[in-house]
Amino acid sequence: MDNRITKERIINKLSYDWLKYIGVLLAIIIFWIGAFQWHFRIKRNEEVILFTSANNIATEEGNEMENYLLPYGIRRVTYTFYPREEQNYKSILQLKGLGEADLLILSGADLAELDCARYFIALDDTLISNYVQEERWEYYQAGEERYGIMIYQHSSSDYNDRLNFCKWIHFGQEQDYFLLINGLSPNVGEYAFSAKGKGKSSTALYAFKFLLNEYSE
Repeated sequence: MDNRITKERIINKLSYDWLKYIGVLLAIIIFWIGAFQWHFRIKRNEEVILFTSANNIATEEGNEMENYLLPYGIRRVTYTFYPREEQNYKSILQLKGLGEADLLILSGADLAELDCARYFIALDDTLISNYVQEERWEYYQAGEERYGIMIYQHSSSDYNDRLNFCKWIHFGQEQDYFLLINGLSPNVGEYAFSAKGKGKSSTALYAFKFLLNEYSE
């Protein structure tokens, strides 16, 4: 049997199998592209999601927050805003706000309709000492617990003049607004309500601290 490899045999082989070789090459390329994208994708603990019921929000402020939070492993800040007066607001709040967000900016009317102990982390003295570091804030009180830090007081220009939140959030309602930490978030470390999330990422707490420090005089 003549098993010699000749130029004619190689050309003849390729003429029959070239589609197969191209298919294998494309499969390899697609595999490596997928592997690259999967490796460098933004993971959930590298993203902070902020939900607000305010009328509007200047999302370009997120770039500044991302630059500050990058050393803490945060690569993206995502904003979701859905005004309270819009249709299906309660469903969106449950799905996008309480179900997905790490931090929420909600009105006093929102909080009056929610079981704060079920959704939000109580601001105990240790958390306030580590992340708030200011005594001038006012809080949303439910029972004996503090759950939200007031960042807008509709009836007090003096209070708002000490803050800069109005420069990037259009509150637009005669309501007080509060910044809250979602206890269902996977990014709140030891404060997580779920045992599965305890002790893991604390990126939401760093974002919480940044907001309070950056937008207060």
